[in-house]
Amino acid sequence: MDRMKKFVRMLDARLRRRVEQAAEQIIQGNLERLDIKPMKGYDRLFRCRIGSVRITFQRLDNGRNILLDAAFCGSAYKK
Repeated sequence: MDRMKKFVRMLDARLRRRVEQAAEQIIQGNLERLDIKPMKGYDRLFRCRIGSVRITFQRLDNGRNILLDAAFCGSAYKK
């Protein structure tokens, strides 16, 4: 999570605000207006697209979401 915070801090103000709002919506489970797709090959992993930034998160059995990472699209999937 510290790496995610560091990444978000380096973004310009407008994009940072959009990413922070999307992250808050994901945590709250309010996913309606977000561009979310399941990640191929994984059962409960999803990605949310905000411009050129991708937030990856996991949905737990109890319906809660855990943020895993935020990165630019080119490096978000190389883990």
